[in-house]
Amino acid sequence: MKYEQALIECGTVIEAQEDQALVKVHILGRETDWLPILQQANAFKRHYTPPRIGQQVVILMGRYVLGSIFNKTCREPEATTTEDVTVYEDGTEIRYDSQTHTLTLKAMDVLKIETNQSVSIATESATVTASTVTVEANEVQLNGGSGDVVVNGISLVNHTHPQNAGNHFGGGASTGAAQ
Repeated sequence: MKYEQALIECGTVIEAQEDQALVKVHILGRETDWLPILQQANAFKRHYTPPRIGQQVVILMGRYVLGSIFNKTCREPEATTTEDVTVYEDGTEIRYDSQTHTLTLKAMDVLKIETNQSVSIATESATVTASTVTVEANEVQLNGGSGDVVVNGISLVNHTHPQNAGNHFGGGASTGAAQ
């Protein structure tokens, strides 16, 4: 019996050449040749999502893999109707909520930002919560109208130093707070 090619078919990826965005797909008892996977690609931007063995895909005219479909083993990520969500296989998430105007990045390990120029953050307020914070720079500038730096309970603005007995302030005196 001769097989007539359907316009749209669904199948399961059985082999992948990730470096070339090609897959072989099992469709109703038959195996395809290597098929290209539709990706976002042009001179402006290239985006690549590597295929996984076992993912269900949609094939156009037996020649092109249009993309994957959600199924029992690959469920839709939890989201509201105002969220755009990307969830990676290790649990890392990128989430944007257009109603609350909130962009959330949740890295399962390291979040790394690199640039050849500079990074600028402009906001009403910022909070950093961490067990350790390290700043390495040839020069550090902290500018502000008011405030204080407190480390181990010692205020940079309001701390004093005791004077030793031989100085010109006299023994037992303390310096005043920082000006």
